[in-house]
Amino acid sequence: MKLPRILFALIAVAAILVAQAASATSVCVSTTAALRSALTTWQTTSGTTPTTIKLVQGTYLYPNYDYWGQTYYGGSAPLQLLGGYTAGCAGRSLVATNTVLDGQQLMSSSSAFELYGASSVLVEGMTFKSFANHVEIGSDSSAAADSVIVRYVIGNDLFGSASVSDEYGGFRVYGKSNMRVENSLFYNVHGGDTASALEVIGFQSNNVVAIVTNVTAAYNGTYGMKLSCFQCSGTVLAYNNILFNNTLGDLDTRFSDPSSSVLITYSDFNPATSVGNYTPANNINADPQFENPLNNDFLLLNTSPAINAGAPEFIVIGGYGNQDLGGGTRVVGSLVDMGAYESITNDLSAKSSAPIPTIRLPRPCVRRSLQPIPTPTRPRSTSILAMRRVVRR
Repeated sequence: MKLPRILFALIAVAAILVAQAASATSVCVSTTAALRSALTTWQTTSGTTPTTIKLVQGTYLYPNYDYWGQTYYGGSAPLQLLGGYTAGCAGRSLVATNTVLDGQQLMSSSSAFELYGASSVLVEGMTFKSFANHVEIGSDSSAAADSVIVRYVIGNDLFGSASVSDEYGGFRVYGKSNMRVENSLFYNVHGGDTASALEVIGFQSNNVVAIVTNVTAAYNGTYGMKLSCFQCSGTVLAYNNILFNNTLGDLDTRFSDPSSSVLITYSDFNPATSVGNYTPANNINADPQFENPLNNDFLLLNTSPAINAGAPEFIVIGGYGNQDLGGGTRVVGSLVDMGAYESITNDLSAKSSAPIPTIRLPRPCVRRSLQPIPTPTRPRSTSILAMRRVVRR
C-alpha cells in the first residue's frame, strides 16, 4: 500500500526539519570571556544556519587585539552579533548605548576588534569605544545572497591608521557583495593623515552594492567618511548622512576604482573639504545644529536644517528601518531626517508650529527584520585575503 510509504516519507521529512532546527546555534553571553569563546566556536562552524550571539546589556572590557576570521579556520556559517539583551536574554532593548565593548585604550596600546566571515555578517545594537586600533567588520563572500550589515552602532574614541596603499577607518566595513551601514554614529575618532571615522569599502568584486544611510560622522580628528570600491566596478550609495566638523575633511572617495560609482545624496556635508570623485545630488552644506555635541549629544535641535530633509523612502534600496539609533520612530513627518537620530518635529502635524521641547523622552523600541539586501547575481571574484596581505601586512 502507498499509505505506509507516505507516512514514512513524512516522518523522514519531520526528522530532517527537527535536526535542522536543533543545529541552529544561539548563545547568550554576559562576559568578555563568553563572547570570545562564542566567536572562537563560530570561526570553525560550517553550514548555512546563522550563529547568533546575543549580548546581555553591560560593559565588556576588551583590551585584546582579536582577529576572528572564518576563512583562516574553515568555518562558513553566517553570524549575527546582537546587543541589547536583558538578563538571560529574556528580552531586548535595541539601543546601542546599553551594550558596550570597551577597548580600554588607556590600559592597552593594541586593542582591536576584527570580524571576518565567509558568508553573511550582521552586527547590531552596540557601542565600540576606546579601542587603540580599529574595529573591522567584513566578509569574503561575493554571493548575491550574502551581506555585511552594521546598524544601530556607535563607534567613538577609536584610532584609524594609514598605510602606503590603503587607508583604514577607525570603524571599517568591507566586503565583496552587499554591504549596508545605517542608523549609526561615529565621533571622536583619530588616526593618520588619511584615516576616516567610518570607512565602507568594496574589494575586488563587481558584485559590490554598498548602502550607507542615516549615519552621523562628526567631530572626528580624521575624515568623516571614506567610501570606495577598490579594484572593482561596484556601486556605493550614500543617503541622509551628516558629516560635520571633521578635522581632515568630511568625505574621501579617492581610493575608489574609476570603473565604480559613488553617489552621495540628501546629505549634509561640506564639499570644499571633501576629496575624490563622487556624484552629489540634493545635498546641503549647513551646521546640522546638534543639541550638545561637545557632550556627545548628537540629537537635532528643532531648528536643524537636517529635519525632514532626507530622501523619499522609495528611492533608497532596502528602505528604512522602523527606528532610529536612539530607539525612536525612524520617520516622523513628511520625510526622514538626515543623520542617526530622528527629531520629534512633525511638519505634517498642526501642532508642529508650536515650540517643541528638545528633551527626548524614552521611546518604545521596535525591532527590525534581519534580512540581507538582494542584488542580481554576478560572477564570483577572487579572494580578498591576498589584498589584505598586500595592504595591511
